[in-house]
Amino acid sequence: MSTKTLHHLGKETNQFTRPVVWRSFIKKVDWGKIYTDFVREVQGSERIPQMNINVKDAVKPWLRNTIKDFPVDHHASLEKWFSQWLGGDEFCVLFDRITDYSEKIHEILTSTVLANLGEKDLKMGADSYAIFGNYGYTPFGIHPDNEPIFLIHCGPSTKDVWYWETEPEPTITGRTDLLESNDEWKKSAVHIVLEPGDMIFIPSRMYHLLYTPDFSITLGTALFPSNVSSLIRSGIAHLDYQPADNLSLFWSEKESIEVQYGSILEKELNSNEKDLGELILQGVLDQRSLLQSNGGFIGNPTGEKHEAPVNFEKACFRVKKNIEIPMKRRGSELYLYLRGKKCRLNYHPSIEKAVHFIQGSSKFSLKDVAGEMEDETVALDLIKLLYRNRGIETACTCQVHGGVK
Repeated sequence: MSTKTLHHLGKETNQFTRPVVWRSFIKKVDWGKIYTDFVREVQGSERIPQMNINVKDAVKPWLRNTIKDFPVDHHASLEKWFSQWLGGDEFCVLFDRITDYSEKIHEILTSTVLANLGEKDLKMGADSYAIFGNYGYTPFGIHPDNEPIFLIHCGPSTKDVWYWETEPEPTITGRTDLLESNDEWKKSAVHIVLEPGDMIFIPSRMYHLLYTPDFSITLGTALFPSNVSSLIRSGIAHLDYQPADNLSLFWSEKESIEVQYGSILEKELNSNEKDLGELILQGVLDQRSLLQSNGGFIGNPTGEKHEAPVNFEKACFRVKKNIEIPMKRRGSELYLYLRGKKCRLNYHPSIEKAVHFIQGSSKFSLKDVAGEMEDETVALDLIKLLYRNRGIETACTCQVHGGVK
């Protein structure tokens, strides 16, 4: 993969307020293989991503449940697979959280977009999605998005983009019936034609419209802002103490609500030890650690890593690029944050020491980690945990750092 070097996307976009187009932002990428692998991963996963499915101008959410009925390997191209799965040749499908199902896309987006944001605050994280189709104009017409977005056009055909620097007339937004009937709506817009490999940035709340003449794929990254209300909601969602879910607050009398709410604070949330504000802050910090462990993206990879067998005794390993392994001790427990998940271990100082060593090493072997922990069996368990949760990857099978050919 070859990318155009950009040192600070924040400055390029005037702190994410100005639309910008980068030509040939990414080169020499086999997008067809990457997205075929993505579909194959989805079909082999226990969970199915969220989707917006539009076929011949009709929304068909139930087709999500049939995605595994048509193996992608049985088709000559992605377009033919989509047509058979959806039962139509005119379609637009948006897959959300695409980095949960594709390590390659995760690597591309963390290296080219998130790593180059500069000072952008990612406490709330980023989301990834991909739009597949040959649908003509975007099914929901001229519209704004709440989040600022980067769109990488993957081809194979071109894509037309219109955006409005000032809010367009309400009579032309959110509808598709007039787009084909006349060109008046184009006069107030800026028009861009994206070639495969180009990227465009569209600020939040800026109205825009996409047009796809033939089958193509566009990869999106949405940045979630960290305003006060979103930070508080995030902190509550990641509280260490989760209140019971069998409450009936909204159907109770005022006195009953006060009693149950008091019980949540005093018993469920341990507010006798910490105030609620501190608990929410700890939840926000927890979310930050989850994001750091997944390169800035919300979500987490599907399942554990199951690829070619690895000889853990002979291989060298390294922490995956743009990934961190945060830790948090709580009493007799140690939490490791691994690719958007939190793993709980019994605390021991040697585990902390080993994880610090792993994060500070360009590459390491089982022998190296065992030397830090003074216990090869526990060291092997730790490496397997990190590897299977995609926090580390194989680097080589050389003799460096104790590896054996």
